[in-house]
Amino acid sequence: MGLYIPYMFLPGITQQRRLTEADSALLISLIGFFNTGGRIVSGAVTDHPRVDALFVTTLALFFGAICPALMTLCYNFWSYTIVCILFGVSLSAWPAVTSSMLVELLGLELLTSAFGVLTCIRGLSAFLG
Repeated sequence: MGLYIPYMFLPGITQQRRLTEADSALLISLIGFFNTGGRIVSGAVTDHPRVDALFVTTLALFFGAICPALMTLCYNFWSYTIVCILFGVSLSAWPAVTSSMLVELLGLELLTSAFGVLTCIRGLSAFLG
């Protein structure tokens, strides 16, 4: 659940690198914009029968976890822009593919209970930090 942390620390690190508050706000908006578009695309991609939803989720979380590390290597607005776009796109599959991943792993009859347990665990881990 550490994937929420970049949203909190991105304005601070960009302002240390002499970017303006407006640039920091734009970077967070770019993450959200590309996350929204990526959810649509990743949902459509995982609807294909040959695409494994678990693999897509694993790949998305892997790239989403690398992006905060790459943010420490950025020193200008354009490098932050590229990393933030990659961060938004890669993390979009995480919530969008959850239902199809649970159906692939557990079957349709266990989807509601599995989704409820998963949501509870995600909520508790986000609450606890």
